[in-house]
Amino acid sequence: MSQKNQNLMQEYNWQEKHLLISGFDYETYKDTKQKIRMQLLSDPRFLKPFRNFIYELSLSYGITHKISFEIKMIVNESITNIIKHSYNNNPLGWIFFEYLFYTTYIELRFRDFGKKSFNPKELIPKDLSDFRDKGLGLYIISKLSDYYYFKHMEDLGTLLVIKKRI
Repeated sequence: MSQKNQNLMQEYNWQEKHLLISGFDYETYKDTKQKIRMQLLSDPRFLKPFRNFIYELSLSYGITHKISFEIKMIVNESITNIIKHSYNNNPLGWIFFEYLFYTTYIELRFRDFGKKSFNPKELIPKDLSDFRDKGLGLYIISKLSDYYYFKHMEDLGTLLVIKKRI
């Protein structure tokens, strides 16, 4: 392990070390019923099959059609934003995705290693009359989810975590 990675590992407690190695820097809680981990290229051709897979997966876990569709839209907007803004439409960037199923909510985690060129708080319009060229995807995510946040670490990329009650 490089000195740089060893220094990063020391900043986190022992429970988080295995998550750092895999590129994730947060805890997975013990009440998780199931966790799905995937990665895909930032090629727009993969967006439709991926969001449809997530929709069908949600349905298979007993999530209602309405909420499954909302999850599908959240995934669509999140990946579209990563492709457009983080990777500048470069189809060769990696997107790491985790889908965690809890008893009362789901959690979606997206990680990319593209550029960080925004402050999410500045992009979200208060309402649709305040629409700008950027921020509509985050507006949709904010309206369809119960909670979300971004975290950027230079060596670990940008992490987007979204939670939604089911």
